[in-house]
Amino acid sequence: MLVCTLSCSQSKKSEVEALLVSGVVSACFQPSEVDVSLYVSKRDGIDCLREVSVENLVIATNGGIFDGNHHPLGLCYDGELVTPLNLDEGEGNFYLKPNGVFYLEGGNAFIVESSQFTRDLASLNLAIQSGPLLLDRGQIHPSFRVSSKNAFTRNAIGVKSNGAVCVAYFSEPLNLYRTAMYMRDTLGCESALYLDGAISGVLTPVAGDRLDQSFASILVVRDFGEKGEAKARSESP
Repeated sequence: MLVCTLSCSQSKKSEVEALLVSGVVSACFQPSEVDVSLYVSKRDGIDCLREVSVENLVIATNGGIFDGNHHPLGLCYDGELVTPLNLDEGEGNFYLKPNGVFYLEGGNAFIVESSQFTRDLASLNLAIQSGPLLLDRGQIHPSFRVSSKNAFTRNAIGVKSNGAVCVAYFSEPLNLYRTAMYMRDTLGCESALYLDGAISGVLTPVAGDRLDQSFASILVVRDFGEKGEAKARSESP
């Protein structure tokens, strides 16, 4: 259940709204106007959202699928290579090809199919591999079915045509097709990447869910200045 953790607040740095209804918590922002970082549990000693400070926080959520040893299952890079690109075949959502890589380079955000990722890591600020790829240039993953009964809480990250990044957490169960539809039709993303499912959580200055769930990595977005406005909101899908 999505719960309120702090009272609603507004500032010149960011505008945060939480309607505290069952549905979706999302934040859309220009990556050049915020600080996007990762906590890696085995490196940084932070593995749950309750341990993340809400100071200047826009949104925090788990940063992708991980293995039984609590290591990210795919590429994880934030200036330091945590785990390499994974092009293996396997079972589970991560291996439902095509999967993809979200990355930040020079203040710009991109999502590409994993097999097409060829960037030099040294030129990047951050990279996260997960799967499946929800949207590729506006097209929903060909394996998804609107009638699928596989509905879970989920989280995802997407990129819009104007370069804005959207992070979304779905507190009510959705199948992957409807998750992709929301990222495209409601948030306006052209590309989107599934991060994880039933265990996913979220933290904003006003709301949080699954704060004590242990993750291998946590994606954190903070507002560091007055150059732009980042917004986190909660609504029904």
